[in-house]
Amino acid sequence: MFRCVLHVPSIYRPRRPRAYPPWKIVRHAGPAFLAQYEDHFRITHGPLRPDAVCVVEAWEAPNSR
Repeated sequence: MFRCVLHVPSIYRPRRPRAYPPWKIVRHAGPAFLAQYEDHFRITHGPLRPDAVCVVEAWEAPNSR
């Protein structure tokens, strides 16, 4: 009979959301993207969805984690 042993590290490693590349992109380019969307992207991509605007605004908030 075989015994399966799964090794799980016992050290908790907290996530670092500010190191996440999409967070960095939205944080730094989000305001410019929202400001320029109507002029540059609406013709080809249609209107920007309200939930997308909420996400960009939430990520650019100074207290967002």
